[in-house]
Amino acid sequence: MGCCGKKLATKVNHIVTGWTSLATTQPTSEAKRRLTICRNCSSNRWGKLRMWCKECKCFIPAKVRVLTEECKLGNW
Repeated sequence: MGCCGKKLATKVNHIVTGWTSLATTQPTSEAKRRLTICRNCSSNRWGKLRMWCKECKCFIPAKVRVLTEECKLGNW
């Protein structure tokens, strides 16, 4: 079992999708909405290079771009 209760292959696919989107496209309105929620969450670890969720250990800017991903805390 992988991170966030997903199978490893699914998680790897989501990671690749998120990072590819982060590198090649502008965020969608849904990704922006999710990012705003994460920025206001007490579980984030924001800094110059640190944008990680302490609950799921995911890189937030990439995770918010994968529409099939969910917040471990149920925020989106």
